[in-house]
Amino acid sequence: MRFVLLVQEDDKAKLVEETGLQLKQINNWFINQRKRNWHNNSQTSTLKSKRKR
Repeated sequence: MRFVLLVQEDDKAKLVEETGLQLKQINNWFINQRKRNWHNNSQTSTLKSKRKR
């Protein structure tokens, strides 16, 4: 199962208000999380395929 973390702009604006971070920082955090999740999912898929052999 693949999970993609997508957030609406109004939710990002709320995070900016609540955290005091800049919008660019919020956007970068979500981009980094998507990359980390994609990387972890690809490793998991590789491990599963190796186990089947």
